[in-house]
Amino acid sequence: MILYTDDQGRYLGHLDQAYPAPADVLEKVRSEQEGLAWDVPPFGPEFWFFPDGVPTIRPSLDYSVTETTEGGDKVTVISGIPAGVVVTVSGPEGGQTVEADGEDLELVLRVTGTYAVSFDPFPHQPVSLVIDVTEKGA
Repeated sequence: MILYTDDQGRYLGHLDQAYPAPADVLEKVRSEQEGLAWDVPPFGPEFWFFPDGVPTIRPSLDYSVTETTEGGDKVTVISGIPAGVVVTVSGPEGGQTVEADGEDLELVLRVTGTYAVSFDPFPHQPVSLVIDVTEKGA
């Protein structure tokens, strides 16, 4: 949802829009309104938490994903997952969970198919990744 306010922060109105809003839509609203426009996530547990009872947007996690091929196997390295976060990997041969230890998570994907990787690094927003492996590896 895009909320727009006057310069003092008073609510002026809103536009129902998928989150996150496309940059061009947000810029258009900002250029057409006299005040400010904010891209606010919908009210849902994946976007909000309540420290000290105050509704607060969960921040995005600063993580990175790199991919290489080693010996015909696709290797996906995910960096920046905090220790203690449970990571779930589902793919063509079932699923597995592992607890991150604060080091880079290295996934060696040998079977052709689509893999889903997800984790919820509370209080940061949850992360869902899709990794495709072809017959040739990466």
